[in-house]
Amino acid sequence: MHIHPRAERRLLALILALFVLLGFSYALITPAFEASDELWHYPMVRHLADGNPLPVQVFDPALAGPWNQEASQPPLYYALAAALTFWIDTADMEQVRWLNPHVDNGVITPDGNINLAIHAPAADPWAGTLLAIRVIRLFSVLLGAATVYLTYRIAAEVAPGRPEVALLAAALNAFLPMFLFISGAVNNDNLAVPLASLALLLMIRIVTKRAGGYTPVRWTEWAAVGVVLGLAALTKEGTLGLFPLALGTAVVSAWQRAAEEERNAERRGGQTRRDAEGVFGILPPRLSALLCVSLRRSSLLSPSSPCRRWRLRGGGTIAISSSTATGWAGMRSSPCWGSGPRRPRWCNCGASGAVL
Repeated sequence: MHIHPRAERRLLALILALFVLLGFSYALITPAFEASDELWHYPMVRHLADGNPLPVQVFDPALAGPWNQEASQPPLYYALAAALTFWIDTADMEQVRWLNPHVDNGVITPDGNINLAIHAPAADPWAGTLLAIRVIRLFSVLLGAATVYLTYRIAAEVAPGRPEVALLAAALNAFLPMFLFISGAVNNDNLAVPLASLALLLMIRIVTKRAGGYTPVRWTEWAAVGVVLGLAALTKEGTLGLFPLALGTAVVSAWQRAAEEERNAERRGGQTRRDAEGVFGILPPRLSALLCVSLRRSSLLSPSSPCRRWRLRGGGTIAISSSTATGWAGMRSSPCWGSGPRRPRWCNCGASGAVL
C-alpha cells in the first residue's frame, strides 16, 4: 500500500493526538487511587517529594508503610514525579487516601463495593494531593505517547517501505484499553515501557543499518544503548530482561563484521587473480604458464585459479605445452624446492621474479 509521506505524518499525528486526548480523559476522570497500584505508587512519590531518602523495604504488611511493596522498586520514575510535584502541599494525603475497609477488590459481589478508597464529594480536585496525582498522571500520558511513537519507529525499522505496518502498530498500541488506562495513572510502568521501547529501537537499528552494507558500529551507538538500559534498570527491575537482548545484538553485530571481512578478503583475492591474468595475457605462452603455477605455489594466487588456458585480448588462447610441464617438474625437483611441506616460499617468488 502506497501512502504519501505527508499523509503518513498526518495519520501518525492523528493517532498521537487521539491517544493524548483519551489518556488525559482517563487521567482526569478516574478517581484518585482507583487505578492499578496507585494506592502504593503515589506514597513513594510523596515520600521523595518531602525530601526523604529511599524507604527500606519491610515485608511485614503491618510495618511496610503506605507504599507497601513499591519500596523495593527502582526509584527513577518516583524521583521524576517528585520533581514535578514537590511544590504542592500534600499534607492532606492521609485524609484523601482513605482506604475502603469493605472493598471487594477483584471480586464480583451483589453490593458492588469495588472502590479501593472512600472519596469525599466536596474535595477540591485541583488542590493538595489530588492536584499532585493529576499532574503526575498527565506526565504519564505523555510518556505513553512516547511509547506509541517509538512503536511506530520500531515497526518502520522492521518493515521498511511499508508505512501501513508502522501506522497499524502505533494504532494498536495506542488504543489498547488497558494501556490507555495505565498511561493515565501514577505507575512506574509508564516510564519503563518507553525506555524499553527506545532500547529495542537502538538495538534494532544497530543490526538493520548494516544489513545492506556493513559499516563499523560507532562507540556512540553502544553508549546510547548502555545509557538507556541503565535508565530502564533504574525504573523497574523487569527491564533487566533487555540486557540479554543487548548481548544478542552484540553477537549479531560481530557476526556481521566477520561476514563483511570475509567478503572483503574474497574481493581482494578476486582482484589479485584479475591482476595476474592481465600479466599473463602479455607474456609468451610458456612464461605465462610458468608464472601462473609459481604464483599458485607461493599462495599469491588462489589454488582454484586456472593455469591451463588464458584468454588473450585478441581473442586467442595460451595453452601449457608438455615441454613446459616437463620443465616445471624439473624445477620442483631442484634443491631450492625441497621435498616436504616446509618448502621455502621465497624460492617461489624468486622463480617468478626470474620469469618476469
